[in-house]
Amino acid sequence: MNNCITKSRLRLVKKLGLAFALAATCGITASAPVSKVPYEELRLFSDIFASIKQNYVDEVEDSKLMEGAVHGMLKQLDPYSVYLTKREYNELKIGTTGKFGGLGIEVGMDGDYIRVNAPIENTPAMRAGLQPGDLIVQIGNKQVKGMTLSEGVDLMRGEVGTKVTLMIVRDGGKPFPVELKRAVIKRQSVKGFTLDDGIAYVRISNFQVKTGQEVHRLLDKMQRNRHNNPFNGILLDIRSNPGGILNEAVDVADVFLDAQKLVVYTQGRRPDSKIEYRTRRRTKYKGIPVVILIDQRSASASEIVTGALKDHRRAVVMGWKSFGKASVQTVHPIDKMRALKLTTARYYTPSGNLIHDSGIMPDIDLTGVTKEAQAAQAAQTTTATAAQKAPEKPKWMSLKERVQQDVYVQRAVEELKTMSKKAEANKNIPTEDQP
Repeated sequence: MNNCITKSRLRLVKKLGLAFALAATCGITASAPVSKVPYEELRLFSDIFASIKQNYVDEVEDSKLMEGAVHGMLKQLDPYSVYLTKREYNELKIGTTGKFGGLGIEVGMDGDYIRVNAPIENTPAMRAGLQPGDLIVQIGNKQVKGMTLSEGVDLMRGEVGTKVTLMIVRDGGKPFPVELKRAVIKRQSVKGFTLDDGIAYVRISNFQVKTGQEVHRLLDKMQRNRHNNPFNGILLDIRSNPGGILNEAVDVADVFLDAQKLVVYTQGRRPDSKIEYRTRRRTKYKGIPVVILIDQRSASASEIVTGALKDHRRAVVMGWKSFGKASVQTVHPIDKMRALKLTTARYYTPSGNLIHDSGIMPDIDLTGVTKEAQAAQAAQTTTATAAQKAPEKPKWMSLKERVQQDVYVQRAVEELKTMSKKAEANKNIPTEDQP
């Protein structure tokens, strides 16, 4: 019996060694050294594998153990390098096109629970009042603890029109139920309108296919509605924007910068990972003040746009320090159904700043505004309690209604008005060659 196990281990070590050698030589250039086969580590792996097969309380399929080992190996690298199963690979493709079925929530793992990163505009999740930072602790009658993110997403999705109840924990409070009806989610990444005083408000919820084009079209439409009179300012709101496609971030920066300006560059271990991304056309909005609103959940592509406009002194950044996710994930298809998403490089702003883990600091911090808003809310709650009135259930509001009541937008608009007045005053200052 033991002799059979020993032979099985040796065969496994040899197979793993061959697989490692083939993988190590795949795509290697003359400048990249070939890694040696780690036989000792592979022998340890085979010993543990064999021990599980022989001694574990339940019989386990080889494929399950191997897939678990792959997941564990990638988990040691960083949170963004992952093995994509057939379902996950398909999800990745769907996520970049902007159309899928479900509840309309950007989610991630937070310890044992699923965290709401952001509800998507005009979806069941947004209308139900889910907020960034909410923790989903139960889906239907199943506890989230012990689930993978993929398993949780599968439970939240389903046939259009059916309902699902989520148990939510908000700000460490008691769990409360939220019932949602599933719908086809057509994610519109760009929305906006003209605020008072001729200021264009542009909200980007994520960077998906054609986001750059959508920003161009939206601003062109708003400009035509103003009879082609120039804007007095542009407010770019990318709060709670988790990122998306790199090229779309470059296209958005292209709206505000002149041609051939460096937007971002990537750099990794391989020589071919150093790539510069530049704008292609002259901006239509030169000289128009721009403010960018960011927060702690503005990440990846959001930080690329913010970093580029800040480094080129094209925008004033307001809000809070951004998330600090600025690594490049390259998808390597294993076959038609599975793939490896691997971190291969990191983003750097035009001035050479590494965003990853450090984030982008705003020019104007809005923490003080947060405290003022919280104090005002606390005063309203105290008044309601004194009057013995039950707090009203928050009603769903349109984007325009929410923006009009947003204290951070109001503060950004004030800054744009100040910037616009300064720009106008500078136009009227005579230069030396003027009479």
